[in-house]
Amino acid sequence: MFKAALFAFALSLLLLPIGAYAQGSYGPGKLPNTEPKFYKNESTTAVILKVNLNSKTITVKDEITNGTMTYRVAQSVKINGDKKEFGKSELELKDLKEGHRVEITYYAHLPEVVRKIKVLKPKEK
Repeated sequence: MFKAALFAFALSLLLLPIGAYAQGSYGPGKLPNTEPKFYKNESTTAVILKVNLNSKTITVKDEITNGTMTYRVAQSVKINGDKKEFGKSELELKDLKEGHRVEITYYAHLPEVVRKIKVLKPKEK
């Protein structure tokens, strides 16, 4: 009888941590409270080469890699700029022009779709 009780007690000590790890996790095998990778943002600084209003895309040249990339710009994307330069701080795609220096934020897993655009001041030479 004593051996059975001791075995049950030891088994309960082994299984106790399993329930504790399950609370607050995002999925099987993930650590508790780990942010999903889906929502991780990345950003880059680039110069606009072309704005296509029909297809709602912008083509830019990255300042770091010197590579060109075409991004899709959704209707809901927030575009911010200097109020002194544009007369308003919230801009539209049609306000962006060739040569504007911008900071583009996008999801890490979906880099060709823009989340946010911030128009920056021109780079001082």
